[in-house]
Amino acid sequence: MEYGISSDGLPTVWVSEQKDLYQARKESEARSRASKKYSTYLGTAAVHTVVLKSRDLGEKAKDLGSKLHPVRTANVSRTAPTATMQK
Repeated sequence: MEYGISSDGLPTVWVSEQKDLYQARKESEARSRASKKYSTYLGTAAVHTVVLKSRDLGEKAKDLGSKLHPVRTANVSRTAPTATMQK
């Protein structure tokens, strides 16, 4: 038998089985907390990766589009002509 302090602060005598169950429960709770933190981290990392990949693909598409269809600005004036209505 071992002596310890219970959750309400009173001294208690531990039977080896009780101590094993108590220790197992504490370890399980710690693993659960760690698992939740890790899954949250993985979810955040996955979203971040998707955003970065989509940005990269968008930029690559723009680069490819400009190479395939170069913008012709030589013959285009910067201001559009205004149309006048005549009756």
